[in-house]
Amino acid sequence: MKNPKSIYFAAGWFTPAQKQAYDQALAALTQNPTLNGDLSYVPLDHPYQKLDVGAHPEYLKDPEWATATYRGDLLGIKQTDLLAVIYLPKEEDVGCGVEMGYAHALGKPVVLVIPDRQFGEPINLMAWGPQTW
Repeated sequence: MKNPKSIYFAAGWFTPAQKQAYDQALAALTQNPTLNGDLSYVPLDHPYQKLDVGAHPEYLKDPEWATATYRGDLLGIKQTDLLAVIYLPKEEDVGCGVEMGYAHALGKPVVLVIPDRQFGEPINLMAWGPQTW
């Protein structure tokens, strides 16, 4: 493709359903030739001080880790072309809401990706508002 776009991959990963949707969407997006994977930003691929919060969830309560992660993720949103949100209407992720609002405030396109099994479920109006597609 002539000008592949970079994405910020916003997705929860805290419940089994979120993790399943995360894995499936990331696999599909990495196969998409219209996206530039090298310039895209997947937050879990950029852990602060290489700390794996999946293996060490106690870091989620560490103020230094949380602040640095927040700032790093905002930078990731600034540096990418658009935000792709893996959105589960029945299991909304608060962090995705923050990422959506920030991207929208920057004028970035916001794309809601809803897994087939939850398509048609009601969408929170604050998630619906900033979405572009």
